Amino acid sequence: MRTLKTTPDGDLARDERGHLIVCSGAEAERVHAEIALRVRLGECPFDLSLGLDASIVGASDSPVPVTLEVERAVLRATGIARVIGCETEVIETAQRAEELGVLAQWKENPRRLTHTEVLLLGDHGGELTIGLPV
Repeated sequence: MRTLKTTPDGDLARDERGHLIVCSGAEAERVHAEIALRVRLGECPFDLSLGLDASIVGASDSPVPVTLEVERAVLRATGIARVIGCETEVIETAQRAEELGVLAQWKENPRRLTHTEVLLLGDHGGELTIGLPV
């Protein structure tokens, strides 16, 4: 499997000459899983069949835990064999939001933003970790 590599903030990665970078194997699996989580959050509008059920994201009275929805979304991504673990933390402070690179989002909605870290097993047998604000 091959796909375009992304940067930690979700942009397409480029080499020193400005050309897009293609990745394969475990890195491609990580990219697919990360895109699956970003789709319904409005960052990747090209395939709405992937991603989170937007109605539950940030809803404190949701009957479905965010971690379960995150796991479902990731498992739809090409190259992901299973989810090993999923943890969600409420971002309580501006300092923590800054550490995670989501300070601007946190300022819009203080103490309502969560960070979800997912540990995955890819089809190639390698463990992958992705973390995103949800």
